[in-house]
Amino acid sequence: EMLMLTRAEQMNAADNDQRTEPYHTINRVISHAGVVYPSEAIETDLEPLASVKLAVAGEHLEQLLLIVLDNAVKYAGSNNPIQITGDVKEGRAYIAIADHGQGIPEKHLPYVMERFYRVDKSRSRPQGGNGLGLAIAKRLTERYKGEIRIESKLNEGTTVTIILPVASDT
Repeated sequence: EMLMLTRAEQMNAADNDQRTEPYHTINRVISHAGVVYPSEAIETDLEPLASVKLAVAGEHLEQLLLIVLDNAVKYAGSNNPIQITGDVKEGRAYIAIADHGQGIPEKHLPYVMERFYRVDKSRSRPQGGNGLGLAIAKRLTERYKGEIRIESKLNEGTTVTIILPVASDT
């Protein structure tokens, strides 16, 4: 993960010249996630993304989705479906991944995308990870002139929204 973070930080403008169909990429990631997490229910509403392309490399969009989806599965709790929705507004695509799990305390939200930050140091080790996933996601979205937003309520769940520019040729 440190290598991925370093690569994300060292990308240059030439790396931003790729196009990806988010509708197909998201469905492929969900299909792969079904193998890794067979008991997880994932609901989607992706039609607004069906006819657009994003100005982002396909492997980077997959990496972003896997990071956020992995977190959603870890913290959603059993029998809580995860929702993935897509929308397009003003030349930007919004991909939201929502869970209905334990949520993140408000005081931690400003820090969760920092390297190695863990909300609950005592409980997080059994769930795996080392606090780099969201830092990688943040760097990748920023490299493509996008952003990542996190909204969360304790004991209600978390929604992570990945916002990326639509390719100008779409």
